[in-house]
Amino acid sequence: MLLFTMIYQQTSGPVAWVYAAETTIDAGMGIVLLTLWGTVLVLSIVCPIIMDPRSLGPSGTFFILAGISLFGAAYSKFVIRETFGKSDKEKKLMFTPERF
Repeated sequence: MLLFTMIYQQTSGPVAWVYAAETTIDAGMGIVLLTLWGTVLVLSIVCPIIMDPRSLGPSGTFFILAGISLFGAAYSKFVIRETFGKSDKEKKLMFTPERF
């Protein structure tokens, strides 16, 4: 459990916020922040319920969150594009579909 917490705090915990600021332009940041805070809200409501021993319990909750984290790592590795050092204009061109 401590290893999971340590890995979460060094990866998807703070990284999602930094990645959102790096990849989106100013106009899209509001939508991204709404999504991130919505996720925090859902987790704060759902986790106490599923951590109850009569429900899944701590170990079941851990395995669900670990599975979600593994899916997120695979998604990040294979789908998300690198935007380090690119300007807003280059980011827009990178994520805009090409026209024929």
